[in-house]
Amino acid sequence: MLTLGFQSPQVPKSKRLAPELIGKIQWKTTKIPISGSGDVRYLAFDQAITKYLREVGAPGGALTVFYKGKRVYAKGFGYADLDAKRKFTALTPTRISSLSKYLTQRAINRLIELGKLNATSKAVEILAKGGVKPIGGKTDPRIEAITIQDLIDHKSGIDAGLDISQCMSDEVIKKMGFKRPISQNDALRYILGLPLNSDPGSSAMYSNFGYSLLGKIVEIVSGQSFESFVKTQVLAPRTDSSRWFVTTAQRKDHHPNEANYYSTETMKTWDAFRWDICAGAGGWVAPVDGVAELFSKEFPGLGYNFTLFGSYTGAVTVMKVHKNSLVFAASINYRRGNNAVDNDVLFKALENATKNLKLP
Repeated sequence: MLTLGFQSPQVPKSKRLAPELIGKIQWKTTKIPISGSGDVRYLAFDQAITKYLREVGAPGGALTVFYKGKRVYAKGFGYADLDAKRKFTALTPTRISSLSKYLTQRAINRLIELGKLNATSKAVEILAKGGVKPIGGKTDPRIEAITIQDLIDHKSGIDAGLDISQCMSDEVIKKMGFKRPISQNDALRYILGLPLNSDPGSSAMYSNFGYSLLGKIVEIVSGQSFESFVKTQVLAPRTDSSRWFVTTAQRKDHHPNEANYYSTETMKTWDAFRWDICAGAGGWVAPVDGVAELFSKEFPGLGYNFTLFGSYTGAVTVMKVHKNSLVFAASINYRRGNNAVDNDVLFKALENATKNLKLP
């Protein structure tokens, strides 16, 4: 039998090394609060999300569903902020991590449409105009051949195995003579100074660094901040762009309506990384309601079928466009461990719920 009330985290607030290091939530038989509304046909999603929160031990999350261009479901589950007992809603801004790459790609495509950029343009030449030149000793001469299209396709040759936080580590800052807080230009100059793993254009290797460079290229070519250009040229025609922003991931910059992010007992979700430096790779924060609306309008009608995941310490996001024009987006403010397994678990739960729907 479910009981009303709030279930305590595994690690009490007084014993946490940081506010977000909760271990997990022990929901047990506590009733998970649900806010928002949805057509009764979609109640299978209620069960999918609440079951996920219980099994994973996550504090909260949200899900919005569009069908044939109309919002049919938008609900929040659990808590966006545990200690303040602030409930999650579908309008709670949450880190979307690698879904940000879609926005970066769309921004690049928009610059091409405006005649300000070519897919075959050399990335290094453009970056140099913005003061981003390789640093760190002998430069791999192959970087001169990297094109905009190579970066979009993850074919720049930049090593996919490199940790994205490496460019702002204490070791790198000391070695390069940088100062804290490290600037975006210095971090990107370090990236350009690294040896390539393969010839540009020869093979695909997922690269956060590549999309970080693309974000900077958007700024240089457009003459606007990356955030401003994406908001006006990509988001505003489709959704309420005022609810979207690029995060620094620093606790002092926490947006008042934004979710808080939680993790295990050792993995900090704030002050561990500067997402604004690598905004093009994963720096955006947005409500799932806006994410679902964006993709519903970007891909109207039938026949589209693709999935996007976003994952970083303290947050998991999934988005799916189905062939029948059903689109869902979900975010959770918790992730177990330093891997993306929770994306798969959440996605499978939502896909199973989708199979049980009886759509008109």
